[in-house]
Amino acid sequence: MRVKFLHAADIHLGYQQYGLEQRYDDFTEAFRWVVDTALEERVDFLVLAGDLFEKRALDPRTLLIAVSEFEKLKAAGIPVVAIEGNHERTYGDTFSWLEYLNQSKLLYLLDCARGAGGWLPRPWDDEERAGGFVDLAGARIYGLKYCGAQTGAVLNEIGGALSRRDGEQERAPSGAAAAPRADPHPGPLPKGEEAEAKPQTIMDPTAIEPQAAMEAQTLMEPQAEMEPEFSIFLCHTSVEGYFDQGHPFVELNELSKLRKHVDYLALGHVHAPYRGALGDGDWLFNPGCPETWSSEEGQHRDKGANLVNVDTARTPAFTAAALDYPHRRPFIRIRQEMDACPSPERLLDLLADKVDREPLPGAAAAPPRVIGGPDAEPDAANRFAKAPIVEVLLTGIARFSRTEIDADAIEQLARQRFAPLAVRIRSSLQEAPADLIDGGESLSRPVLERMVFENLIRADDRFAPEAAEFAQVATFLKQMALDGAAASEIAEETRNRLRAQRQAARDDAVPANPALADDSMPPD
Repeated sequence: MRVKFLHAADIHLGYQQYGLEQRYDDFTEAFRWVVDTALEERVDFLVLAGDLFEKRALDPRTLLIAVSEFEKLKAAGIPVVAIEGNHERTYGDTFSWLEYLNQSKLLYLLDCARGAGGWLPRPWDDEERAGGFVDLAGARIYGLKYCGAQTGAVLNEIGGALSRRDGEQERAPSGAAAAPRADPHPGPLPKGEEAEAKPQTIMDPTAIEPQAAMEAQTLMEPQAEMEPEFSIFLCHTSVEGYFDQGHPFVELNELSKLRKHVDYLALGHVHAPYRGALGDGDWLFNPGCPETWSSEEGQHRDKGANLVNVDTARTPAFTAAALDYPHRRPFIRIRQEMDACPSPERLLDLLADKVDREPLPGAAAAPPRVIGGPDAEPDAANRFAKAPIVEVLLTGIARFSRTEIDADAIEQLARQRFAPLAVRIRSSLQEAPADLIDGGESLSRPVLERMVFENLIRADDRFAPEAAEFAQVATFLKQMALDGAAASEIAEETRNRLRAQRQAARDDAVPANPALADDSMPPD
């Protein structure tokens, strides 16, 4: 079997980042690039692993863009299969815009919804426009909408259910009846064959022995089908070990059962591209967000979509080429530690040096792409020559009041060098206590950090009397973390130091009447 498909995710259509109309257009162009790529490559289908839209409440313009692009694919005979991501979930609403596109037959919206028998995927029902999987071009495509922290448990249960289903199918030849193969898109039977076909697709469990009846009833369920030659599973989640910080993630052991039944795990949710193995060969794939949804993503490359060619007669059975979206607007991040800046003037000097040394984005820019052929509009060749967005990030400990930071001067430095679309100045600063800074002399970073810890702890009346001691503990624990100590070691060290500190405090406090001494130790 041969099949070719395109896998994309996290398009975030409709996102007007920073309130800029140009950024709305950027995300629109990224979506159109995905559609154009599917058309140019003549894929058998396109899969979208969640977050097609930036938000569940769409404006009419965004919906019109989605409809018009999907209609191009429909006219070309390229089906679209999608799942709901966290940005699109409806929070109890019964109808979403993705469901609207599904009911309009512009895409298949899959979800392995939990039924009375658990999380066993149901075949696509074209009349109801619902199902947990659909068969297209010889491949089976499963889909699960965003489930948050429950995703791992759900995938584990689905994998187990598929294993039980296969076990039942293997026993079918020796049972009372064989399982009928469901067709997700059944056509009319040839004339004169209806009467012959009917007994093959309807069973009466009461006409056979009780045990056989139970097996026959199980085999009559729609999911009792032959295993396809190639299967894909769409899921919107992060996976253990792959950019799993700050996200609910699926543990690798929760995927082991599913691995036996799925050839390609098509992921979305994490905006960085990655792929990984579970067993033999690469199995899980995440194409990444085509555009740059946040400035932290600017360093990622080769993200946009995966073009997958399947040939089950070969080993390995498929290849997945990572396609980098070539018209992504450049992001430039300039980070400045404030510890090295004793004055506002020194801050500007250091930033000017960093700005001058930052390469211009045009040096590595992709060549312009003309869409529409020779009759395209005259400025089409220049429509992707995009000015960058510059972000200046100020971190660390401020040696002077943040009100003295000259934001206009910083912005001017960036504009003169990069001619950007926008300049953003962000800060995550901690101000050192003014009464502890001696005449502007440079203090070492460890000293400044301990001062900041102590100042923060002193703000809480409960710990103010011991702020210096707690700050010492916090500084030591931070160094342990930097040295790569395990979380369990840090936790144990914290308990030991706090216990010792409390014991020392008790020893120092001798009550006037020993009978009034409290022998209890505060809980750890």
